[in-house]
Amino acid sequence: MQFFLPTKFNKNNTPNPTRSDIEIINIKRGFYAVIKYSGRASDKNFIKHKEILKKTLLNENISIIGPEVRATYDGPFTLPMYRRNEAMFEISWN
Repeated sequence: MQFFLPTKFNKNNTPNPTRSDIEIINIKRGFYAVIKYSGRASDKNFIKHKEILKKTLLNENISIIGPEVRATYDGPFTLPMYRRNEAMFEISWN
């Protein structure tokens, strides 16, 4: 699981985690192709949408340069039709 901090935080002013299994890292910026979908954040739903995105990118000759990423934005008590999920790939974009 990942959490993103606002840009005002960096390695020098981010509070130290209190648990040893939590780490603060910087993620390099880049360009990502994203497909949004609703419903449960199940593996089946994610795989379905990442494959749709991957096929579209390959058909458009857009180079995928990173692994698939799953993003979920809502808690488990949100009705499935209102949940916001994304599948994404880092791409080469000139």
